[in-house]
Amino acid sequence: MSGTRTRLIVLVGPKGSGKTSIGRGLGERPGVQFIEVEPAAKRVLGEMGGVIDDRYAARAFEAIFEEVCARDGEAATLVMETTGASDSATGLLTKLRSRFEVVLVRISAGAARCDERIAARDQSAQIQVDPAMVRAMFERSVALDEAGPGKVPYVTVGCPVNLAGGQPVSLKNLRAVADFCRGRGIMVVIDG
Repeated sequence: MSGTRTRLIVLVGPKGSGKTSIGRGLGERPGVQFIEVEPAAKRVLGEMGGVIDDRYAARAFEAIFEEVCARDGEAATLVMETTGASDSATGLLTKLRSRFEVVLVRISAGAARCDERIAARDQSAQIQVDPAMVRAMFERSVALDEAGPGKVPYVTVGCPVNLAGGQPVSLKNLRAVADFCRGRGIMVVIDG
């Protein structure tokens, strides 16, 4: 891939929202590879005695980062998924951005639909999570769609095309926004 960074599409949404199905569908396209991250996370969970806590999340995201990096160059576009509900998710995205051309794609579904999908899928392939934790993860993931004090998981910068009446955006200003947000652990999404 001569000097260009691999594109990495990161599907972000609650458990059961359809991220895996969408990722597998994208992975069927030429030049696209979907990376199943659940096996790496399950392996780490086993190594850590089955306890889901902040230490587990940090180590699981490290294993996921290693898995994604191991696939760098195997396809023009890689696809992975995350709920984005862990405090460690921002660190993972920051590390991924240092190596890949990251594109975040928000996947949304209502709580009832997510619960139906979770109940219907092959439980042996999934990390078994207490229903209360699933609900908490759903609420944190949905918070990505809300704004308010203490709830700013990402900032979207709109960069519309000038032909459509958009205004120019300077790289200096984009860098300033990115630096400000990065210093506070907030993701920046550039929407063109």
